Amino acid sequence: MLTLFCAEYYGMLDVIHIHDARPGHVTLVDYNPDYMEGMKLIYPTEWTYICGDYKKFLKKAQAEGLSYD
Repeated sequence: MLTLFCAEYYGMLDVIHIHDARPGHVTLVDYNPDYMEGMKLIYPTEWTYICGDYKKFLKKAQAEGLSYD
């Protein structure tokens, strides 16, 4: 599962609901390093946390043949 622009309010508007659904793996992408560090304290350590531009992330993921729900 992939979620973009997710770190504001530490995911309490969206990511918390994903967490409650207990997906196997989640990739979070947001540009704010302070919020992303906070997210790592709240959500599972095995999730992937990407701090950077979502467009660059999506282009790289496409080039690598990655796909997300």
